[in-house]
Amino acid sequence: MENIEYAVGEIELSSARFVMGKVNPYMSTHKFVVSEDAGKRAIYVSPAESHFGVVERFGLNQEKMIGGGSIYIDEQGRLIFAGNSACYGTISNSDAKKFGELIAPELKKIGIPFTKIVADTSEWYFPYQEGTFSYREQI
Repeated sequence: MENIEYAVGEIELSSARFVMGKVNPYMSTHKFVVSEDAGKRAIYVSPAESHFGVVERFGLNQEKMIGGGSIYIDEQGRLIFAGNSACYGTISNSDAKKFGELIAPELKKIGIPFTKIVADTSEWYFPYQEGTFSYREQI
């Protein structure tokens, strides 16, 4: 089994826009990407229109990207990791949970609490119907 280290690369949040409420997850104002280098995976979060925008914002090497998606706080106060990146693919729900646990202190520090981590990073289209999401896996 691989021994992978998880870390927070950089996080840049707009707290006013990070809490989204009932919206389609693909409309999230914040995207994340995950890089991997020498057994270390790091997450980078930023307000961006695309995952490539996050990569550009932090000057990351595209060849080291292994996934991405949308991230936000929903109307129930849950930290949501949703979807994936058309450019970089997806991360596993278990990786999303690990990154959520690492991001938690940063969110608390800037006054953004959440109740739990919810992830569905495996689907290209994240189920959305009249503002209600159908989460297949809740972590």
